[in-house]
Amino acid sequence: MVTEKIILDKYETKYRLTDLEMKSEYSISLGYVEVNTDGKKVELYDNIEDVINVRTTNCDAKITVNKVSMGYVYFNFKMSEEYAIESGKIVLYSGDSAGESVFINYSEAVSNKGFSGKLKLEEASIYELRLQDAVYNGNNVNVDIYKRFTIQSLGSE
Repeated sequence: MVTEKIILDKYETKYRLTDLEMKSEYSISLGYVEVNTDGKKVELYDNIEDVINVRTTNCDAKITVNKVSMGYVYFNFKMSEEYAIESGKIVLYSGDSAGESVFINYSEAVSNKGFSGKLKLEEASIYELRLQDAVYNGNNVNVDIYKRFTIQSLGSE
Protein backbone atom coordinates (compact mmCIF):
# COMPACT_ATOMS: atom_id res chain seq x y z
CA MET A 1 0.00 0.00 0.00
CA VAL A 2 1.31 3.43 -0.98
CA THR A 3 0.56 6.43 1.23
CA GLU A 4 0.73 9.92 -0.19
CA LYS A 5 0.40 12.95 2.08
CA ILE A 6 -1.04 16.08 0.50
CA ILE A 7 -1.02 19.29 2.53
CA LEU A 8 -3.44 21.97 1.42
CA ASP A 9 -3.53 25.63 2.26
CA LYS A 10 -6.32 26.30 4.77
CA TYR A 11 -8.18 28.35 2.14
CA GLU A 12 -8.24 25.59 -0.49
CA THR A 13 -11.54 23.74 -0.81
CA LYS A 14 -10.67 21.11 -3.44
CA TYR A 15 -7.88 18.90 -4.71
CA ARG A 16 -7.78 16.60 -7.75
CA LEU A 17 -6.16 13.19 -7.33
CA THR A 18 -4.46 11.88 -10.47
CA ASP A 19 -2.65 8.68 -11.47
CA LEU A 20 -5.41 6.47 -10.07
CA GLU A 21 -6.06 3.00 -11.46
CA MET A 22 -9.46 2.10 -12.90
CA LYS A 23 -11.65 -0.28 -10.88
CA SER A 24 -9.48 0.19 -7.77
CA GLU A 25 -10.22 1.01 -4.14
CA TYR A 26 -8.64 3.90 -2.26
CA SER A 27 -8.82 5.15 1.30
CA ILE A 28 -8.73 8.93 1.78
CA SER A 29 -8.03 10.34 5.23
CA LEU A 30 -9.02 13.93 5.98
CA GLY A 31 -7.35 15.76 8.79
CA TYR A 32 -5.03 18.52 9.83
CA VAL A 33 -1.54 19.03 11.19
CA GLU A 34 -1.29 20.58 14.65
CA VAL A 35 1.84 22.52 15.50
CA ASN A 36 2.89 22.54 19.15
CA THR A 37 5.76 24.71 20.27
CA ASP A 38 7.44 24.37 23.61
CA GLY A 39 10.22 26.94 23.75
CA LYS A 40 12.69 25.93 21.04
CA LYS A 41 11.10 22.55 20.37
CA VAL A 42 8.46 22.32 17.60
CA GLU A 43 6.32 19.18 17.30
CA LEU A 44 3.89 18.32 14.52
CA TYR A 45 0.88 16.07 15.17
CA ASP A 46 -1.29 14.53 12.46
CA ASN A 47 -4.96 14.52 13.45
CA ILE A 48 -7.27 12.40 11.29
CA GLU A 49 -10.90 13.58 11.36
CA ASP A 50 -12.52 11.33 8.76
CA VAL A 51 -11.69 8.40 6.49
CA ILE A 52 -13.47 7.88 3.18
CA ASN A 53 -13.25 4.68 1.12
CA VAL A 54 -13.78 5.22 -2.61
CA ARG A 55 -13.70 3.05 -5.72
CA THR A 56 -12.81 4.29 -9.17
CA THR A 57 -15.01 3.27 -12.08
CA ASN A 58 -14.06 1.49 -15.24
CA CYS A 59 -13.63 3.24 -18.56
CA ASP A 60 -16.89 3.13 -20.52
CA ALA A 61 -15.48 1.59 -23.68
CA LYS A 62 -16.30 -1.45 -25.76
CA ILE A 63 -14.79 -3.46 -28.59
CA THR A 64 -17.20 -5.34 -30.84
CA VAL A 65 -16.47 -7.73 -33.69
CA ASN A 66 -18.50 -6.79 -36.76
CA LYS A 67 -17.44 -9.64 -39.06
CA VAL A 68 -14.68 -12.00 -40.10
CA SER A 69 -14.09 -12.21 -43.82
CA MET A 70 -11.25 -13.07 -46.21
CA GLY A 71 -8.76 -13.61 -43.37
CA TYR A 72 -9.51 -10.32 -41.56
CA VAL A 73 -11.46 -9.38 -38.48
CA TYR A 74 -13.49 -6.16 -38.76
CA PHE A 75 -14.13 -4.47 -35.42
CA ASN A 76 -15.50 -1.33 -33.82
CA PHE A 77 -14.21 0.50 -30.74
CA LYS A 78 -16.43 3.00 -28.91
CA MET A 79 -15.78 5.01 -25.78
CA SER A 80 -17.55 7.70 -23.82
CA GLU A 81 -16.21 11.25 -23.74
CA GLU A 82 -16.65 11.16 -19.94
CA TYR A 83 -13.45 9.14 -19.54
CA ALA A 84 -11.91 8.97 -22.97
CA ILE A 85 -8.54 7.44 -23.68
CA GLU A 86 -6.40 10.01 -25.53
CA SER A 87 -4.48 7.39 -27.44
CA GLY A 88 -3.92 3.67 -27.57
CA LYS A 89 -4.02 0.79 -29.97
CA ILE A 90 -6.13 -2.27 -30.64
CA VAL A 91 -3.97 -5.39 -30.79
CA LEU A 92 -5.13 -8.71 -32.24
CA TYR A 93 -3.96 -11.75 -30.28
CA SER A 94 -4.05 -15.15 -31.96
CA GLY A 95 -3.84 -17.49 -29.01
CA ASP A 96 -1.08 -15.98 -26.83
CA SER A 97 0.75 -14.28 -29.71
CA ALA A 98 0.30 -10.59 -30.46
CA GLY A 99 -0.24 -9.89 -34.12
CA GLU A 100 -1.20 -6.78 -36.04
CA SER A 101 -2.32 -3.63 -34.28
CA VAL A 102 -3.90 -0.32 -35.21
CA PHE A 103 -3.83 2.99 -33.35
CA ILE A 104 -7.27 4.27 -32.39
CA ASN A 105 -8.59 7.53 -33.77
CA TYR A 106 -9.83 9.55 -30.78
CA SER A 107 -12.45 11.65 -32.57
CA GLU A 108 -13.95 8.59 -34.27
CA ALA A 109 -13.87 6.50 -31.07
CA VAL A 110 -15.97 9.05 -29.12
CA SER A 111 -18.43 9.56 -32.00
CA ASN A 112 -21.77 7.76 -32.29
CA LYS A 113 -20.36 5.41 -34.93
CA GLY A 114 -17.11 4.63 -33.09
CA PHE A 115 -13.71 3.78 -34.55
CA SER A 116 -13.72 0.92 -37.05
CA GLY A 117 -10.74 -1.04 -38.28
CA LYS A 118 -9.58 -4.40 -39.58
CA LEU A 119 -6.71 -6.66 -38.64
CA LYS A 120 -5.29 -9.75 -40.35
CA LEU A 121 -6.06 -13.07 -38.68
CA GLU A 122 -3.35 -15.63 -38.01
CA GLU A 123 -4.11 -19.33 -37.51
CA ALA A 124 -5.51 -19.89 -33.99
CA SER A 125 -8.50 -21.33 -32.17
CA ILE A 126 -9.10 -18.33 -29.87
CA TYR A 127 -8.64 -14.68 -30.75
CA GLU A 128 -8.68 -11.52 -28.68
CA LEU A 129 -8.87 -7.85 -29.60
CA ARG A 130 -7.27 -5.90 -26.76
CA LEU A 131 -6.80 -2.18 -26.06
CA GLN A 132 -3.16 -1.55 -25.15
CA ASP A 133 -0.78 1.36 -24.55
CA ALA A 134 -3.68 3.50 -23.37
CA VAL A 135 -2.97 7.09 -22.37
CA TYR A 136 -5.34 9.21 -20.29
CA ASN A 137 -4.60 12.75 -19.17
CA GLY A 138 -1.03 12.39 -20.42
CA ASN A 139 -0.35 9.26 -18.33
CA ASN A 140 -0.18 5.58 -19.25
CA VAL A 141 -3.13 3.73 -17.73
CA ASN A 142 -3.91 0.06 -17.29
CA VAL A 143 -7.20 -0.86 -18.91
CA ASP A 144 -9.01 -4.15 -19.09
CA ILE A 145 -10.88 -3.68 -22.35
CA TYR A 146 -10.94 -6.64 -24.71
CA LYS A 147 -13.16 -8.84 -26.86
CA ARG A 148 -12.38 -12.55 -27.00
CA PHE A 149 -13.87 -14.61 -29.82
CA THR A 150 -13.59 -17.73 -31.93
CA ILE A 151 -14.59 -18.04 -35.54
CA GLN A 152 -17.41 -20.45 -34.59
CA SER A 153 -18.79 -18.12 -31.89
CA LEU A 154 -19.39 -15.23 -34.29
CA GLY A 155 -22.46 -16.84 -35.84
CA SER A 156 -24.18 -17.14 -32.45
CA GLU A 157 -23.50 -13.62 -31.15
